[in-house]
Amino acid sequence: MTEPRMFGVLWQCTITVYAGALSLAVAAVITLLGDPGDALPLFGLALLWFAAAGWVFWVSPRRQYARRPRVGAEQTHCFSDAACTAHFIDAETRLQWSVYGEVRETPGAYLLHLEKRAVNIIPKRAFAGSADEARFRELAQRHSKVKFRHGVAGRGRTPSSSNP
Repeated sequence: MTEPRMFGVLWQCTITVYAGALSLAVAAVITLLGDPGDALPLFGLALLWFAAAGWVFWVSPRRQYARRPRVGAEQTHCFSDAACTAHFIDAETRLQWSVYGEVRETPGAYLLHLEKRAVNIIPKRAFAGSADEARFRELAQRHSKVKFRHGVAGRGRTPSSSNP
């Protein structure tokens, strides 16, 4: 199974952390084997690297979210066989199911992939009850390229015979 596109940024974050850790490890080895003064610039680089990564991946997105009231405002999503409608504080969008390349289920949400880097996230807590969630799941199965199985969905998966 391929990694969901929504989580593509995770590999960038992982590489950033590994690069910073590698810089720290090399600096530590240089300090142990040679002159600690030679490793000082590398320690500084690693510190700067981690600070920049923290800003790019955590601080800046949180600040942007706090500055944009539209992003944090309540949204209403309605799903039917005809279309999917999203109501925002200042807009309304109507999409056909065919726009979604795939629908994935995670333990806490449904991810409706629009294109390479766009996704609509429908939290499971947003459903009024298990009957509403079951109706949504049935709609998503009928209109998407994904078969759901016990809270996990993958492209082309179908429930196995060992599952009830």
